[in-house]
Amino acid sequence: MEAKYGTGDLVRLASGSPLMTVADRIEMDGGGFAYLCQWVDARGNPQQQTYLEAMLVVCN
Repeated sequence: MEAKYGTGDLVRLASGSPLMTVADRIEMDGGGFAYLCQWVDARGNPQQQTYLEAMLVVCN
């Protein structure tokens, strides 16, 4: 299976969120991918969270 997003892609949650950058992708045992996403919050603090592929949409 081919990954939908690559490192450096700009994404957001399908439900709405600030823009995030894909930092890494993780191949899951059952198939599919999860993505480590990073962004800077309103206070200027770096944040990161892992999301399943179906939760994201590309913004490039």
